[in-house]
Amino acid sequence: MERVVTLSMPFRRFRKSADKMTTVSRYNHIQPWGDDYFIAYNGFTGAVALLTPQNYQVYNRVVEKLKNGSEPDFSPEEKELFKQMEYGGFVHADHCDQQEELKFLHHYSRYGSTSLGLVIAPTMACNMACEYCFESNKKGRMSDETIDDVAEFVKKSADNIARFEVTWYGGEPLLAMDIIERMSGLFTDLGREHRFNYGADIITNGYLLSSPVVDKLAELKVRMVQVTLDGPSRLHNKKRRLKNGKPSFETIIENLKYASNKLSISIRINVDENFTIDHLDELLDELTRAGLRDKALIYFESLEPVNSVCANIAETCHTTRDFSKVEVDYYRLLVEKGFKIDKLPAPMMMYCLAQSLSGFALDHEGDLYRCLNTVGNKSKSMGNIRDNLEYTHPNFLKYFRFNPFEDEICRECNILPLCLGGCPMKRADRGLTRDELCDSWKYNLPEMLEVIALSKYRRLKPEIKEQI
Repeated sequence: MERVVTLSMPFRRFRKSADKMTTVSRYNHIQPWGDDYFIAYNGFTGAVALLTPQNYQVYNRVVEKLKNGSEPDFSPEEKELFKQMEYGGFVHADHCDQQEELKFLHHYSRYGSTSLGLVIAPTMACNMACEYCFESNKKGRMSDETIDDVAEFVKKSADNIARFEVTWYGGEPLLAMDIIERMSGLFTDLGREHRFNYGADIITNGYLLSSPVVDKLAELKVRMVQVTLDGPSRLHNKKRRLKNGKPSFETIIENLKYASNKLSISIRINVDENFTIDHLDELLDELTRAGLRDKALIYFESLEPVNSVCANIAETCHTTRDFSKVEVDYYRLLVEKGFKIDKLPAPMMMYCLAQSLSGFALDHEGDLYRCLNTVGNKSKSMGNIRDNLEYTHPNFLKYFRFNPFEDEICRECNILPLCLGGCPMKRADRGLTRDELCDSWKYNLPEMLEVIALSKYRRLKPEIKEQI
C-alpha cells in the first residue's frame, strides 16, 4: 500500500493511550480532491493528509471494522493505515471522549494561571484617518503613573506565571515608541527577576516602522508585526490616508521590506463588498515586486460595523456566509501567485482573550477591557488596572459567560474545535443571527481544504498540475 502523504502534522495534546479499543473521531472530514486523491482532515488535531484511492478504500474498511464494536482483525495494510490514523487523531482510544477532552482543555485554558497576556495601547492617538476606524479621533498617552501601575500589576502575578505575552496596540502604538521601550525594559527586568519568559508582538499601520524602529523592536523582544493593507496602492491610499491627506502605501511597503529581515510579517487585508479579486491581484503583484512574496503571510478580514462610530460602512460589509465564498477565491489567488497561506483550520483552546481569566486589553489610562474592539470605549471598561479586578463586573461577565459546550448546536458541530462558538463580542453586543455567529470555516471548510492541500502539496511536488 502507498504511504499516506502527510501535509500537516497533528497537534498532539496527550500521549497515545495503550487502550486497544478504538473509536473513529467525530471531527474527521474526508473529501475527494481531483481524480487522484482524497483529502483527510481532523479538526481535533489539525492533521491534514492526502489519501490515494487505494488508501481511501483501506480507510473505509478500517472504519467499518471499528464501528462493529469488537476488536478488529486488521490485514497488514489496514494495520499500517490504522497506525497513521492514530497518529493523526482520526481514531482515538475508546475511553477518551474527544468532546470531553476538548471541553477540559478549553476550561483549562480559560481558568489556567501559568501565563499572562496583555494588549496594551500606550496611546490612542493615530496618524491616519481611516474612514471605517472604530476608534474615531481619540488622543492621549500613557502617563508615568499608569506605566508603574501596569508594571505593578504584572509583578503581582510574576511568581505564578511561566510566560508573559504583550501585544502593542493603539491608536498607533509607534507614536509612543518611547513608552514601548520603557515598559519593555520593565517587563524584561521582571522576567529576569521572577524567571518567566517575556515576548511581544505589535499591531501597527506600518507608516512609522522605519529601519531604526524595527531594530529597536527586535531588541525589545518583539517577534511579529501585523500591518493592514486595504488593497493596492491606489485603493489603500484612498481608504487609509494620513491625517495630513498624504498617501501611506509606498512608505509602508518600503518599511516592510526592511522589517521582513528582522521580524515575522503578517499582512491583514480588510475586505468589504467593494473589494474585488482584481484589487487583490494588483496588490499581490505590488508585493511581489517589493520582494515580499516569500517574506510575508497574508490573511483576510471582513470589515464589520462593531459600533456606532463605524456604522457608516454597514451597507458594504459582507455577511459571514458571503465572505466565506470570496475568501476561498482570495486564497486560491494567493496560491496561484506563490504566496504562503496564513490561515489554517487549526484547533484552538479558546477563541480570544475575552474568554480568559488571565488576559486583558488596556488603554493609555489603564482602563481594562475584554475585547480589542472596545479599547478606549469607557462604557465597555471593567475597571482600572490599579484597582482590584472585579470578575463580577457586567462588562467582564458579558463576554466571559458564553460556554460553547452549553450550546446544543455548538456542542454537536463537527468543526467545534476550530471556533469554539465564535466571537464572544458578536454574541453579546451585536444581536446577530446564528448564521452570523459562526466563523467562515462553517461555510467554506471543504473548499479551503482544497486550497490548503494544493498549497502544501506543491511544495512537496512542484510539478503538480492545477487541480482546483
